[in-house]
Amino acid sequence: MGHDYVQLITTALAVLGAVLGIFNAWRNWAQDRVNVRVLVCSAQGEDAQPGLGITVRNLSRFAITVKHIGFNVSGGDWYCQIWQTLSSDGQALPVRLESRTSLTYFLPLAALPAEHVHSLSAVVIDTACGLGFSGGKRFFQKKWPSITAQQAERITQSRA
Repeated sequence: MGHDYVQLITTALAVLGAVLGIFNAWRNWAQDRVNVRVLVCSAQGEDAQPGLGITVRNLSRFAITVKHIGFNVSGGDWYCQIWQTLSSDGQALPVRLESRTSLTYFLPLAALPAEHVHSLSAVVIDTACGLGFSGGKRFFQKKWPSITAQQAERITQSRA
């Protein structure tokens, strides 16, 4: 009878060790991956021109380099690259983001391609390690149509 308790305790400790081993392996995997969040909001520039604020947050435990910022366009596999982006600190792309830091980029609405302004679906960033991240889908679904309706006429008038 005493031998049964020893086997039961040994089995329970073995199962506990296996569960903790799996948990630690998953935790290490989660900490070693690139984790970036992309946020989008409406913003105004220094001269009160309307635009988009694009915030890139590095939630990883290591630094990353952001190479490109662009947009996905709904209704196809078209991608709109933004070439002239400056961060709130005046840094041009590519920019290195240390762990747990963020940068915000302002993009005037007039800089967007007029033919695709209404069909933007998400902001996309590319990193130097070849990974891409997107964000702002909810913004483009809920808030973007009302913003573009108000600003579409101003954009076309300013380009004319």
